[in-house]
Amino acid sequence: MNGKPFEVVPVLNSPLQADICQRLHFTALRAAAQGLRSDAIPGHISQAQLRQQAHWQGPTAYLAHPADVERIFCGVTLAVYQAIESLYCSRLERSIRMVWRILEAMARQEGIPTVEYEAVWAICLYLDERRAANSDVTIEQVGTTWQVALVAPDVRIQHGDAPARRPTIACVMDTRSPRVLAFRILDDDLEESISLALYDAIVSQRQPTREGVAGLTWRLPAHITTAEAEIDLPANCQISCTRLGMAVTPANGTLPLLDSLRGDWTRDLPDRPLQQDHFAALFDNYLDKMQGYGPRRIQERQGREFVALVGYNRDPAWQFPALRDFLPLRPGRIAQDGSVEYDGLHYEDALLTYWLDRPVMLRQSEMSEALAWIYLDGEMLGQAGARELRRQDGSYRPHRPRR
Repeated sequence: MNGKPFEVVPVLNSPLQADICQRLHFTALRAAAQGLRSDAIPGHISQAQLRQQAHWQGPTAYLAHPADVERIFCGVTLAVYQAIESLYCSRLERSIRMVWRILEAMARQEGIPTVEYEAVWAICLYLDERRAANSDVTIEQVGTTWQVALVAPDVRIQHGDAPARRPTIACVMDTRSPRVLAFRILDDDLEESISLALYDAIVSQRQPTREGVAGLTWRLPAHITTAEAEIDLPANCQISCTRLGMAVTPANGTLPLLDSLRGDWTRDLPDRPLQQDHFAALFDNYLDKMQGYGPRRIQERQGREFVALVGYNRDPAWQFPALRDFLPLRPGRIAQDGSVEYDGLHYEDALLTYWLDRPVMLRQSEMSEALAWIYLDGEMLGQAGARELRRQDGSYRPHRPRR
């Protein structure tokens, strides 16, 4: 994307032709009448009225007066069109309104009027199929159910210098295998731990295939449930699971596997507190011996086996945009230097400089702490990289030393 679409560049600064603008607007009105992106439709456009007019007039109902089209698309050049395409047709899945807000901020910095929201909306709807193709993933629905359960082994663990405590583990189990696909040891937030366990379970089901988008197929269950009625899936998880075609169903009893996990398998562990990372390795080893599948061990082995496959080694939350909804949100603020500080790192992106001193939320990548996604007013703004981890060639180290 041209970071400054309102700069005067002779080749790119000519206005879009009138017939192209009419085609863009016609396509958008027709798509709006069909219900596409209803939440983004300009306030003065009535879907019901559009449908009624189309019923009586046919497709001509979507043709606006040439003078209105000229007014709506005033200031829209080829450079602006390309900027909209770059902002909207990406795996970041920005909303139409956020695309317009970004263009508005760019125009404000250049001291010129912004383009009409209706023009941005029309172009985005025209590009909607391209956006869907650019953010597509290949999902294979498997006829099984995943069950979320909590396990509290009789052992004490420590995380760093924190006091010793009895751990609680959030597990995601495949009921058909049956086996534990992923687990997270709770720190403080139960909902976050469940969300991250589900994130890990989904990531574990990506398989290299020639037919899949980016060489991947994601094998997901038809249903997700909980082992006990008192365990509630976090609201963001329920929305995301439904979006991915996984129906969230009420608790339906526990698996025999869960009884084994809640047994006395820790009796041979030492009485002294164990470091959390060490205990996680022991639990993974126990799962490997009991069910022939240690989730973390398997993922490490597949990482080595598929190291040459570009799609498999991309950040899963970039490759599969819906996965980001399972990552925890953290508060932040855009500093005067255009960065957002979190956990000792300063995340930077050119778009952040348009909203200095504004509160934002971020989601840090699980694959690389060098990457975070920034949300402004609850909507995706952009992807930012950690200043401290940037190499001289512009790439990023995935983690700080000793992490």
